Parts: sequence; C-alpha cells; structure tokens
Amino acid sequence: MTTLAAPWGQPIPAEAVRTELAKGDVSAVCAVHNETSVGLANDLAPIVPAIRASGALFLVDGISAVAGIPVPIDAWGIDALVAGSQKGLAAPPGLAIVHLSDRAVAALRPRTFYLDLVAHLKSLEKNDTPWTPAVPLFLALREALLLLQQEGLVRRLERTHRLAEAARAAVDGLGLELFPDRRYASDTVTAVRNPPGLGDTEVRKVLEREYNILLQGGQGALTGQIFRIGHMGIADWPDLLVTFAALERVLTRAGRRKTPGAALGAIVERMP
Repeated sequence: MTTLAAPWGQPIPAEAVRTELAKGDVSAVCAVHNETSVGLANDLAPIVPAIRASGALFLVDGISAVAGIPVPIDAWGIDALVAGSQKGLAAPPGLAIVHLSDRAVAALRPRTFYLDLVAHLKSLEKNDTPWTPAVPLFLALREALLLLQQEGLVRRLERTHRLAEAARAAVDGLGLELFPDRRYASDTVTAVRNPPGLGDTEVRKVLEREYNILLQGGQGALTGQIFRIGHMGIADWPDLLVTFAALERVLTRAGRRKTPGAALGAIVERMP
C-alpha cells in the first residue's frame, strides 16, 4: 500500500497521484473528499482520468461530503462511497451509508465479521438486514431525509455554500486567518487559526462557558491552534450570526477586535 500525504490544510497532491498510477499495478485508489478536521475539501476531479485509465477501483470517504458539497458519483466514476448520518444529512451519529458500483460489488469478499457487505446485500434483496439494526437511528435518519427532501438537495447545497462564504467573510472581518488553503476551504466547516497569544482557554472555552456556543478545536498537532465552525446540515443563518456575535465579544475583551461589526455585516450582506 502506498500513502500519498499532504501537509495539514493542503489538498491531495494530484500530480503525485497521477505519477503513482502511471507505475501500474494499482488495484484501488482511496481518497478523502471533505476533511472536517482542517476544514478542507479535496477537488478529486483532476485525478479521475488517471484512475479510470489505470482501471483501479475508486473508493471515496464522503462522510462529511454527502449533502454538504457536490459529490458527482457517476461523473467521477466512484465505485464505493461512504457517508455518515451525522454530518450533512443532519441525523444522529451511528449509521454509515454505503454506495457500491457493480465493479465494487463484484470485488467484495467476506473478510470480516464486523461489517460483511456481502451479507448486507443478500439481506437487502429481501428488504431486510442481516442482523438487528439500530431501529431508532434508522427512524431518525428517515426524518432527516424527509427534511432534506423538503428543502431539496440542490437548495441544501446552495444554502451550505452561502453559509460558508459568509463565514469566511466574517473571519476576514474579525482579522482572523483561515487554516486551510482558501482555494480548498470546505463549505461544511470553517477552520480558523487562533489569534496569536490566544488558545482554547481564551476563545473556545469562553464561548462555551459564557455564551453556550460549542466550537470544536484542533486535533493532533493542531490542538490549541485552531477552532472550527460547522455550517452544514440544518445549521442556518441565525446560528452563524449568534456565533460570530459572541466571537466578536470575546475578541473585543481580549483586545483583538479589528473593525466593530465587520463580521456581522459580512454575514448580513450574504443572507438571502
């Protein structure tokens, strides 16, 4: 197995992928479409022609991409896609949704007792599951899908994109810096560098303690260095306004506010 990595906050190195595929003997290519830990969306289109030419299966982690950013399964020839119930679909966590192409189904082998997709496909023919399902989670997912159907997938994606653009403009208004390369900033979550000299204690913990606003921080090497604002699923304009109003108050008290009202003004300008 060959792993092609990029620095945190940078996209998949497309040229390196193409170079590796040109060597031949690649049975599958696995890629993350949207990475919430750094607020980055990978543009997979540039590597699609090389994957097709190689004949390799294309396996995509779409856990936080589905219903958050466009996922052109057919156009990209995605053979296997995994989505999570708790992200763009806005249902409780605990369920995985899997798409399989005919090629992927043909390549399945029952090699695990934990998740045997072959057994699931056989049971699906009878509209059943091979083992006892998490019924409450299925019902919750059904309600989330009904909400998505009511809004419409295209409108959900458009609204999520507008929220993301507003969040990024609000970050600029506060004089803060996005963590990922702006060209690849995700529409589902905005990752922001902590102001110099301020960390989780001075930013996220204050927001949680005094304003009941919970933002996620960085993971691994980014612990204490960034915070993340989610705007996917059923998150909407009031959530964004309240979050940035509180964030501006926190930065003001820390002597770090740049232009009063700039963040909220940037959001309001982009509201429908």
